[in-house]
Amino acid sequence: MSAPLFSEPGARWWPIVLAPVFALVGIVMDAVMGGGMPVLVWLVSGAVLAAVGALIIHAARTHTAVELTESTLRLGTDDIAMSDIVHVFPPAPAGRRRQDPREPWESARSLGGLSVVPRGRRGIGVQLRSGALRQAWARDDAALRAVLEPLVARRRPRKGAPRVKGAGPQ
Repeated sequence: MSAPLFSEPGARWWPIVLAPVFALVGIVMDAVMGGGMPVLVWLVSGAVLAAVGALIIHAARTHTAVELTESTLRLGTDDIAMSDIVHVFPPAPAGRRRQDPREPWESARSLGGLSVVPRGRRGIGVQLRSGALRQAWARDDAALRAVLEPLVARRRPRKGAPRVKGAGPQ
């Protein structure tokens, strides 16, 4: 497996630390204020919060992680061969109004096993070898685009080779 050219983990593990901190604050406040809550209740609630948080973070890391190598783009649970991506569309114009027309790729299905681009991520229009328009996505879409565009451009067919319909200038 080749080294990643771009990587986003999807979520970080540090919020798990907040659950034991919550339990500790509860224990201290309970002792200072003279409450009668047993320490075990605070410890169990901290453990339950940590477990729920771990499940949420694991899901986010599984379904919103991005990794790009020379040969593969992994978005969430899908691995897309770089040879299947034939074109990367330019970014949507900035500062346009709500009623302005959208780029065709902006309404395309997202890659990665999700029906839409995950919250907090921005789409990058791509065309697949089959001619289908899809959206790759990342939190730092500009950085992913900066690495993805040259990779796809290197794989474009030479002049005179058959073009994929609607792939734009080659």
